[in-house]
Amino acid sequence: MEQCLSLARATNALTLLPTALNGLLELNFERGRELCEQELQRLRHLNDPELLAALLQEYGRAMINSDQPHHCDKGIQLMTECLTVWHTTGIKWSQAGGTARANLHLGIAYARKGEHSIVIDFASEALRLYQEVADIPGVAWAHVNIVSSALALGDLATAQSRFRSGLKLAQNPIISPTLFSVWPK
Repeated sequence: MEQCLSLARATNALTLLPTALNGLLELNFERGRELCEQELQRLRHLNDPELLAALLQEYGRAMINSDQPHHCDKGIQLMTECLTVWHTTGIKWSQAGGTARANLHLGIAYARKGEHSIVIDFASEALRLYQEVADIPGVAWAHVNIVSSALALGDLATAQSRFRSGLKLAQNPIISPTLFSVWPK
């Protein structure tokens, strides 16, 4: 992964940077964090907001999904900056991310912290954006996050409504059968 990172820099294939850094975060979290911080310092001085947002998103997602709860706050900070940068680009969805995915990940972060009303706000915005760009798996994941948080808040009407909407999506062959295995029973 470090060789991939070096090659991406040397060949100016900068779109590979977030992928290489994500791989490093998965293989060696501390080394990946060190390199992400270095790369963020460098990218903040370049005029490439999409690349900066993509790196913030990968790094933020890794921090949110870390097994260390204190990393979640750093992940929220990174993902909030990511969302701000995506807003400046106007990109709702791309292979690299976009405002829809950043909203979804912020919702996941707040779910890890038990702040479910905030989750519903971010997941609802992600749902709206995913619907605009017809990203069916994204729509389904947003429904999952809303259902889980609505249940945690005791809002059975919202949970039931979103669950039914999500089940309709299950008929779409694009949706992975494993997606619905995470729905609360």
